[in-house]
Amino acid sequence: MTGQESLKNYSSKEALAAGFDLQAPFALTDLDPSPLGCEKILRVLPGKRLVLLADAAGEKVILKLMGHGAYAKRELNLELEGSRALTSAGILTPDIVDHAANSNSGISYISFQFLEQATNLSELFHQASETQRKELLEVVFKIIARMHNAGIYQHDIHLDNFVLHNESVYTLDCASVITNTHSHSGIEDKTAISNLGLFIAQLYPHLDELTESCFTRYLELRQITNIDFPQVYRSAVLARNKRMHRYRRKIFKSSSEHIRLRNWREYRVCCRNHYDPEMKQFLDNPDPAIDAGVILKAGNSATVARVSIGSKYYVIKRYNVKNYWHGFKRLFQTSRAWRSWRSAYSLKLLDIDTPEAVALLEKRFGPLRKRSYLVCDYLEPERGAHLDQLIKNGLTKQQGQNLFHSLFKKMSKSLVSHGDFKATNFFIQGEKIFVLDLDAMTLHYSKTRCQKALKKDQKRFAHNWIKA
Repeated sequence: MTGQESLKNYSSKEALAAGFDLQAPFALTDLDPSPLGCEKILRVLPGKRLVLLADAAGEKVILKLMGHGAYAKRELNLELEGSRALTSAGILTPDIVDHAANSNSGISYISFQFLEQATNLSELFHQASETQRKELLEVVFKIIARMHNAGIYQHDIHLDNFVLHNESVYTLDCASVITNTHSHSGIEDKTAISNLGLFIAQLYPHLDELTESCFTRYLELRQITNIDFPQVYRSAVLARNKRMHRYRRKIFKSSSEHIRLRNWREYRVCCRNHYDPEMKQFLDNPDPAIDAGVILKAGNSATVARVSIGSKYYVIKRYNVKNYWHGFKRLFQTSRAWRSWRSAYSLKLLDIDTPEAVALLEKRFGPLRKRSYLVCDYLEPERGAHLDQLIKNGLTKQQGQNLFHSLFKKMSKSLVSHGDFKATNFFIQGEKIFVLDLDAMTLHYSKTRCQKALKKDQKRFAHNWIKA
């Protein structure tokens, strides 16, 4: 990195304390070589962990800062032990470049080889065809089998922990590697089933059949017969439910993805990459911008408008208070904007397309909710069409059923129902179907109730052609 003298300088302790307010690039003044230029922030856990892409004397490295005191030393030891364990098991992992524990500052750090042009397997998986996905999963199951044969496993295993570099797959996150010191013949079956279930829980439910077909690679490498897929699948369902529950709470909190601000008069959550001065100004006083925008729907209970914020268009949905009694009831309920925000991010976790939910705003009086707003990405009409337009243009019912077959399959596997399958709530863009208006969406925990609700969705879907 050039021009380090012009970068803002931080000590490691100051950088950790800055949390989400830290902006790259910057320089660290208390690490060798000094100053150490930091080009990109990869992960932030305020006060505890900071993962950076850094330039150490012309060599790019992945730098992990950990603080403070006993926590920092423990995390450093986990990184070192995990790296050794993976290497001993014959599993590729980036080389350690440097590490140290500073007793004066209480900060520990470790730097790893940066794999230039490596691609995250999660990213590859999302873009891959079914055949390519099968190949990727088989490779990962083989790596998991090697871990388990060596008596080790990752307690937080998912596709983001693997990268493809020069046609080889490397395993990351050494600190999450747990070593089983009580066995030299692999980990216990119960632990293996739980760990496999955790990994499968990170994959989309509609891919469970594909996952089962790849699972044989794990069994072949482990040469065991006392573990089967039904056992692992039951563990995956439990882990998947826990993951969804945690995620549906996390999206209402400050994180690397979102910023949350709340006081006595309002509650707001916004994607960090959208929270610029223009978005902040809009959220401070949204009504004038909505009234000046292009009104897409003017109903009693909700107003939908296209609004320009900065250089980009958004769709704003304002949930109105119709009358005194309606407003009184809404005071004590979760708002429709809140439920739609939660539903949008739930669909994201289930591989069901919906416009990105950018911001949630609730006007409040303490804990009591009043008017609420939801800000979403705007889908350009030039790039696709709503289902009602396609029907008007001659799309037959059979063609519509073929088009929506994959969506209904995903919803069935994911135990999701929409609740309002009218044609205007679906935007078709190429091979993608974007699901809109998530106020009535339900995430079920019973297959029977989900199938009953989906039958209503299918009936309402068919009614679009009768209505047309």
